[in-house]
Amino acid sequence: MVAVSLVTFLSLPATADEPKPEPAGDSGKVEDPLEDINRITSGFNSIVRGAVLNPLILLINSVWRIRLETSYPLSRTMHS
Repeated sequence: MVAVSLVTFLSLPATADEPKPEPAGDSGKVEDPLEDINRITSGFNSIVRGAVLNPLILLINSVWRIRLETSYPLSRTMHS
């Protein structure tokens, strides 16, 4: 699982390479000096969430579901 996550992480492009949208006109928009860092951070977070955290959450949920089903069978809880 770690190898698959690592391969997925390394194969996904970072969103920081995406071109910035061109402003339509001078509408008084203030330039954000941290925009590039925010784009890189957001892209990194998306990749880590998709490649590591979401699979880990699915694994933990399935393990707990199996443990709860075997610990507390439905027939015992219905008669309580």
